[in-house]
This record gives sequence, structure tokens and C-alpha cells, in this order.
Amino acid sequence: MPLRITLELVPRGDESRKRVMGTLEIENTGDHPQHPKLANYRYRMTGPVHGGGTDHWHEGTLKDVERGRGYWAHVKEDLNAVDCESQPMAEA
Repeated sequence: MPLRITLELVPRGDESRKRVMGTLEIENTGDHPQHPKLANYRYRMTGPVHGGGTDHWHEGTLKDVERGRGYWAHVKEDLNAVDCESQPMAEA
């Protein structure tokens, strides 16, 4: 089961106007020889495109990740692996 992080824009805190700006999914590949101490994780970033639908922004694999440091450590490593500034901006 992947870990899914959804980034939402909530204009002025109005939940009825919230929109998904992007999604990051992280999944353990289960193929590391030193599992469960270390793991390889596959990640994928997607987001909305103007006019509707979803665009695949980036995907990759992080190798030899030490497990047991918590979910936010994995999210940080995945985001550090991607040049987030080159990702498209959805219209706000």
C-alpha cells in the first residue's frame, strides 16, 4: 500500500473551494536485500492540468533508504530528489 500525500489549496480557509494541487505517492518496492532494515522506494508526483485531468510530473526510485525514521523523513527524501521548482504551477 503506498503512502499518499495530497497537497490542497484552500482559499481563505473555505473548505468548499479547496482544490488538489498535487499528489505524491511513495511505495516500498519490497526488493531490497537488507529488508526490513533498508528499503527501496518508488515515488510518483502528479497534479492537475489546466482544463481538467491529471498530469504525471515526475517519478523515480530512492535506493538504500533506512527504514524506521518515520513517514515524514520519507516524504522529505522524495521531495529532495525532485527539482520541485521545475514542476508546473496549477492555476490558483
